Amino acid sequence: MATPNIDEVCRWLQEFAESFDFTRPGKDQSVGRDLALTIVRGPDVGGQGGILGRCAAGVRPDGTPWPPNAPEVSARKQEDYGWDEPNRRTGQMLSQQSLYGRTRIEPDQVTLVYGTGQPPSGSAAPSVYSSKADRETPDTLKASLAHSGQGRKRIQRPFYEATREDAENVSAVAQENLNENIRETNQARGL
Repeated sequence: MATPNIDEVCRWLQEFAESFDFTRPGKDQSVGRDLALTIVRGPDVGGQGGILGRCAAGVRPDGTPWPPNAPEVSARKQEDYGWDEPNRRTGQMLSQQSLYGRTRIEPDQVTLVYGTGQPPSGSAAPSVYSSKADRETPDTLKASLAHSGQGRKRIQRPFYEATREDAENVSAVAQENLNENIRETNQARGL
C-alpha cells in the first residue's frame, strides 16, 4: 500500500492554483480581457448586456432611466444634431473603445480604467454635426460630467459601474476558463 505524500500534493495544488491567472490565454487575448469585455458588453459578443447594453437602453446601472434633457436643451440638440438623446452626440463616450479604455490586466488583478483620454474622431448624430466643444472634449471629461452632473441643473446620468448581473456573467466566464485549465492540466498529466 502506497503512503500518501501530502507535501507533494500540496505543492501540486499550489502550482495548479498559481497557473490560473488573468494573463492566461483566453478567447480574446487573455482571461482578464475576456472578463473586462464581459463587464463592458455582456456575455455575448453582440454587446446586448453589460455597460454597453445599459447605455443603449439609456439606463443607470440600477436600471432606472437617465433623466431627459431639459426642453430647451432638447430643442437645441434636435435642431443641431437631429436627435436629443442624452450622452450620445459623438458616440465616443459610450463606445466599446472608451468603456474598455485603458484597462490593466495583471496576473492577480484586472482594473477597468475608463476612457482613452482623447477627443472623438467624429459625430454619431444623424446630422453629423459636431461642435467645437464636441471635437475638443476627451471622453474622460464627458464621462466625469455625466456622473457628477452636467448643465445648470447638474443632471446626473451615471453609466460606468459593474452590476450584480455583470458579476454573475464574469463568474461564468471565469468558471469556463478554469474548467479549460483543469482539462489542460489533466491532459498534460495523462489523465
